[in-house]
Amino acid sequence: MTPNRPFAVLVASAVVGCVALARETRPAVVWQCRGEPAAWISLDTPRVVFGSGRSATIVSAIGLVESRLRLDSPVVDGVLFSDRLYLNQAGGGLSVLDLTRPEAGTVPLAVDVRFAGSVRTARMGEHLIALEDGFGLRLLELPPPAGHRMSGTAHRGAEDVRAAGTLRIPASFTALGAAGTTILAATDDGRLIVIDASRTDAPRIERTLELGLAIDAVGASGDRVFLLHAAGLGMVDVSGGGDLIVRSIDPEIRGRALAVAGRRLHVAGDGVAVLTDSTEGSVTVNVTVSNNVFTPSQVTINPGDTVKWTNTAGFHNVESCDGVGDPAQCPGVAAQGFFTSGNAAFPPWTFSKTFTIVGDNPYFCEVHVGLGMTGTVKVAAAPPPGTPDGTGGSDPLAVAKAPAGPFPDRLVVSWDADVCADDAGYELLFGKDSDLPSTFTGTYGLLGQVCSIGTSGAFAWTTPPAPASGSFVWFLVVAHDAVTVEGSWGRNSGGVERKGPGAGGASGSCKPTKNLTNTCGQ
Repeated sequence: MTPNRPFAVLVASAVVGCVALARETRPAVVWQCRGEPAAWISLDTPRVVFGSGRSATIVSAIGLVESRLRLDSPVVDGVLFSDRLYLNQAGGGLSVLDLTRPEAGTVPLAVDVRFAGSVRTARMGEHLIALEDGFGLRLLELPPPAGHRMSGTAHRGAEDVRAAGTLRIPASFTALGAAGTTILAATDDGRLIVIDASRTDAPRIERTLELGLAIDAVGASGDRVFLLHAAGLGMVDVSGGGDLIVRSIDPEIRGRALAVAGRRLHVAGDGVAVLTDSTEGSVTVNVTVSNNVFTPSQVTINPGDTVKWTNTAGFHNVESCDGVGDPAQCPGVAAQGFFTSGNAAFPPWTFSKTFTIVGDNPYFCEVHVGLGMTGTVKVAAAPPPGTPDGTGGSDPLAVAKAPAGPFPDRLVVSWDADVCADDAGYELLFGKDSDLPSTFTGTYGLLGQVCSIGTSGAFAWTTPPAPASGSFVWFLVVAHDAVTVEGSWGRNSGGVERKGPGAGGASGSCKPTKNLTNTCGQ
């Protein structure tokens, strides 16, 4: 496998419980929770839940810890669906926890399913997927979330889960994932079984890929299947064209579980890290349209990527919020251009839209928006530049501990000073974790700065500030041009230009004005 690390650095807002970092690493770390073991992870935007044993942690999409739960008994994994957490108990059996009343404890599911072998679970739209060693696949229909039930229909409690289709696969499994109406099952003999579940009552094997890898976790975005295995994080294109090659994304990324939504990869293991897939080329992201819910309801993509909606159940359509006569459920933000699938219709239908403009694209189902059937396509800016950003053959910002000498805390900061002819000099800006903004559009505070650090591409930082226990210090290098205009600080993971405390978002320290054009990676 040929190593490939096409990730760029991102910065998220400051968080409580998890950490959003500005740092040069191989992957683009949006946020991460360290020190909390995570054997499983599940998404239902805008929330993420992960856990191990009897513990589970619920986190917002930007890394804010909402709650930590102590479960009744150990679980193998869990599936998040709106305000319900469906749990695969270690002793066998499935149960559900109402997250609006977690103190009430778990309730066994009403479905009459008995498992003889080890089971893994995941979610596909409004269906729970159960993959059992020696048996194969079961699809279980979940009841609509609270508030999504249509008038005139009978109420179904959270535990009222009903059997749908089955698919016998006599194998032992190591990982389970789903994207759109495709289910991915990894076996202990190195196969990846691709299952077409567009008919939930009759899932079928579409093809079997002989990867020859022991796969620990699997997730997908369109035709891009991401794998965690002994050689780290890899990706394989299963579109069917050309040779089947597993590309190495980063050999140092390890984990026990993986969840994918668009270009966001959530890796669970020793804590959770949320990464951004910055691999080259456009991708197609699948969204399932089912009974009053879009799954996933929020995806993050790059300009040029495509979202494909597939209706599998119910009378629905897709229509963007346009700021004119929108329903109350639109968040007051118009999409970056109108789009619609047309009039509501029963399945099967698909609708695809390629997004080229950075920004949020909220949308809804005209018929069921009152029941909360909404979604958002977030088109992120190109990964934020450094000084320069490490693309186009340039070297990214790096830092190393200086050799022993009279200044034991000295750091050597280096960057590629040769690639940008307009750079006349550089400044180093730094701050504490408390100086990070609380929102994507907020302003960075500064602890200090070192002006005029030279043009050689290396600077010996003799007295960097020592972070307090449990905190960290972030820093960045910005360029200035021949007329002493400060260069851009780059864009954060929300696609917004980072702003300093000075006029126009400048640092207010070394140079009086700021250039937002990002010329030459500044």
